[in-house]
Amino acid sequence: MIIVIEGQSLVDIAIQECGGIEGLVDLALRNGKSVTDLLQVGESLAVGEAVNKDVVNYLKSRAIKIATGAEMFYPALINILQNTLSFSNVEIGSTAMRSFTIQNIGNSILNIASITLPFASYTVNWSGGAIAVGGSQVVNVTYAPTTIGAQNGNITLNSNATNTTNEANVVGVTATGFRVLGIFCDGINDFVQTDLNIDVNTSYSFSCYFSLTSVGTSSVIFGNGDAGNWNMAAGYSSGNTLSFAITKPGVSYSATTPILGLVANTLYHAVFIYNNTTLQIYLNGNLITTVTIPSGALRNENVNMTIGKRYDTAVQMNGIIFEFMAVNRVLTVSEITDLYNFTVPASILSNIVSRLELESIYKTGINIFTPATVGSPAQVFGKATGSKCIVDRFNADVQLTP
Repeated sequence: MIIVIEGQSLVDIAIQECGGIEGLVDLALRNGKSVTDLLQVGESLAVGEAVNKDVVNYLKSRAIKIATGAEMFYPALINILQNTLSFSNVEIGSTAMRSFTIQNIGNSILNIASITLPFASYTVNWSGGAIAVGGSQVVNVTYAPTTIGAQNGNITLNSNATNTTNEANVVGVTATGFRVLGIFCDGINDFVQTDLNIDVNTSYSFSCYFSLTSVGTSSVIFGNGDAGNWNMAAGYSSGNTLSFAITKPGVSYSATTPILGLVANTLYHAVFIYNNTTLQIYLNGNLITTVTIPSGALRNENVNMTIGKRYDTAVQMNGIIFEFMAVNRVLTVSEITDLYNFTVPASILSNIVSRLELESIYKTGINIFTPATVGSPAQVFGKATGSKCIVDRFNADVQLTP
């Protein structure tokens, strides 16, 4: 296959690629064309056997391109194959590579002076140089995220090409960096005890990502309180709903979503909000349920919050929880959207009172665990029951959505 350059006809290509006019008819038949058809710049043509290899080799050895239809000198023209690269979701600490190809479809040497990248997380293996007439250069782009969130933009090729007004020199890139670290709970005796004690007069928002091992089993994401007095719990019901409930002697208040259609081994983001008069549940950035409750329903029983189970061990988490955080105020819609998109907004940093996130474990002021042992590569944390909960990467069969 060859790429047509400016000013070329089938006769030109027959001489250039076949070595003589004798190859014209075969060339036309191979490509379904008439010998007088006009060719489009950048068009691909199939070429057969050379009728005169000496002529073909001579032209190739001197990088000569025959273009008798050109009425004047044509400068370098650029064409990019694969001008949109999607890296999708890439875990922090990992890399992904995609490639695009630069073609010189003009009649002069194409000089790539430099390549401008949209973020420092993108690198290329070729930063510029000369591309001969009719030649091409494959460029490998590597994405290595260091922060959570989307990093979309354009890679711009700075060159001497004259056809860049139609953005022929731009490669669009889309990518999202994320961290997949959290606790894997087996539904039997895996949970993490925090030092968070709910204040009766404070609004709270609880945000996390979760993945269920089975949708046929109820799972608690977090809980607080005790059986005889007051307790609070949020999680998944085997009826395929999410619920957020507060119970005290003689009365119970609960926000329950409609049937959601959640599936196993799929990542979801949930936010549970209490503001002293309402309970709210958000799923994947969308408000699903709001329930009004009497003021003062939440009462401080001096019991620390547990991630992965309720006040007792009757219902526990069977799946994965990560990036769990408790914020001592109501999150805004835009903040919830940011969290859903793997971005912790700066506006909530001073309000985070408890956070389950591997990088925060040993940070002063945010440490909410007392590690029993430290494994490799996993972190192992002690429980009141003496069992263990492993902080590790997701299993390969967990589908990352969104």
